[in-house]
Amino acid sequence: MLLPEFVNANFSTRPEDIGVAGLSMGGFGALSYAGLHPGMFKVAASFSGAVDMLYGAPVSGVAFDELHEVYGTPTDAVWGSQVADYSNWEAHNPASLAPELVRTTILLASGTGTPGGAEGDALDPTGDFEPGDYVLENAIFQMNVSLVRALTLAGASFTTHFYLGGYHWWPYWQEDLHWALPLIQKVLGGPLSAAST
Repeated sequence: MLLPEFVNANFSTRPEDIGVAGLSMGGFGALSYAGLHPGMFKVAASFSGAVDMLYGAPVSGVAFDELHEVYGTPTDAVWGSQVADYSNWEAHNPASLAPELVRTTILLASGTGTPGGAEGDALDPTGDFEPGDYVLENAIFQMNVSLVRALTLAGASFTTHFYLGGYHWWPYWQEDLHWALPLIQKVLGGPLSAAST
C-alpha cells in the first residue's frame, strides 16, 4: 500500500487534493517521491532539503557516506556508489526528475548557511552547537539553486524562500513551515484542518 492510500484509508482527506513536505532528507524524499509519481501531489515542499543529490558528484557521494550517522544521508548501501551506479542516483534525484515535477507546485526553502539569520545563530557552545550545521546548510543551498535551474528549464512551477544566514536546524525549519503553509493551503484549495497538518 502506498503512503497516500494509507492516509486516505485512515484519515479524513480529499484524495484528489494532496501534498507532501519534508525537511532535510525528508525534503529530498518529498520531492523525489513527487517526481517518481508525477501528478500524484498538487504541491511538494522541501525545507533545507538535499534536492540535488548529484551536485558535486562523485565527491558528494563520499560526503553523504560520512554524514550518514549524524544527518541520515544515504550511503553506498542505498543506491550504490555515485561512480559505478550513477543511474540509480539519477533515478531518485529531484533535480534529475525536474521534468516529472511540472504538474506539481514546488516550494523550496533554504538559508545560505552563514551566521546572522533571522531565527538566530548556533554560536552558543553550551546549547545545541554544531558548527557543521552552517557548512551543511550552505551545501544544501547550492543544491537548491541547482534544482531551481533544472525546474526552470523543465517549465515547472515553483516558489522559493531563500534567505541570508541560517543553519541546518529547527528554528529555521519552523519558520519555513510558517512560510509554506499558506501557500500549500492556496494550492490545495482551502484551509487545512488540524488533522491535515
